[in-house]
Amino acid sequence: KFIEHFNQNSYWVASTIILAPGYGEAGPKQRAAIISRFIQMMEVRKAQVLFQIRISLVHAKVDSENFFFFG
Repeated sequence: KFIEHFNQNSYWVASTIILAPGYGEAGPKQRAAIISRFIQMMEVRKAQVLFQIRISLVHAKVDSENFFFFG
């Protein structure tokens, strides 16, 4: 299932870069702009995931401290 999801996303990104909706067939400048935008989106998503991991770790630590304190 993970591989299928990865393949679908990869196909979508590649199609978007090549076909560039609204531009007909995209030229090199449009493709470069689209690739840059995808990279920016991936950087933001990476930051979100790292933040979620940090919050989860803090939450787990607080829960474990409360468990041992009250347990």
